[in-house]
Amino acid sequence: MRITVLTYLEREDDKARAPVVDQVARALKGQGHPVSILGVHGDVGKLRTGLTRRQPQLVFNLLEAFGTSRRGALGVLGFLDLLGLPYTGGGPGERYLQADQGVCARLLDAEDVRHPAAAVVPRESDSEPAVLPPLPAQVGPLHRVAPLGLASRGVVRSKVELQERIQFVHRSLGDAALVEELIEGRTFAVGVLGNFRPTPFPPLELDAGPAGCEAGGCRVAELGEEERELLSQAALRAYRALHVRDFGTVLLRLTPDDEAYVVEVRPDCPLEPDGTYARAAAAADLSYAALVSRIAELAMERHRARDLGMIGRRPAAPAVY
Repeated sequence: MRITVLTYLEREDDKARAPVVDQVARALKGQGHPVSILGVHGDVGKLRTGLTRRQPQLVFNLLEAFGTSRRGALGVLGFLDLLGLPYTGGGPGERYLQADQGVCARLLDAEDVRHPAAAVVPRESDSEPAVLPPLPAQVGPLHRVAPLGLASRGVVRSKVELQERIQFVHRSLGDAALVEELIEGRTFAVGVLGNFRPTPFPPLELDAGPAGCEAGGCRVAELGEEERELLSQAALRAYRALHVRDFGTVLLRLTPDDEAYVVEVRPDCPLEPDGTYARAAAAADLSYAALVSRIAELAMERHRARDLGMIGRRPAAPAVY
């Protein structure tokens, strides 16, 4: 399968790119795929020309931004749709909804997935809403800041800290503020792979705060069978509820009372070989090269099923890695 790895450049004349781009490209080549790399900043003409020259059968999407627009990368996904090019990960509509944590909370509620109670404080007002989660709480931007996620949220323990943090989000980050209940407990990451029948990897326990494995602080969790199943099933339900495509990571907290709360869903989780997702796959005996290749295959299978009008149907046999 001819694959083009699509990535973002800080400037039009920039040649530097994130190490993960070459890591993914090497993994795909090692699995027998002809691979090219296309770096873009914000020029749609260059994007189209680059794709036309390469003629990919699939775009492996590692694009986190496009130009100066906050949602520029969503426009690129729509552009790929117009060109009829299959790509990894969700489409523009799915990604738009997944970025809004208020919408995510409602989608999780609809599927009875337990998550922290939350309230939104719009940018137009620095005043508190009528109903707020109890203090201590976490306050961060309403829209996910990939790849920061939880790291963009600050813990507040007083009314004064709450107001200061809300004003910081409004004025410095330019977004509505999301005030969330602070759930105490152990933090876990569950990687999920697949579409029609997604499969969870063994849970990893995060030891280094929000950065997790990216800071070198995770390990395969020591859990009983019931706890492992509780986390895995909560992760699968959240993954489906938010319409994650191909792959993603679900972060959860397990309370001392053995209640699992979904605290974040990362549909665009990092794919570095030493990152959380790749380590979770390794715990399931799936090598990095095989993982990256399987993501590409799943994306192609999903696009073919969509073209055949099969989206929503279950396959006769479960998907395999």
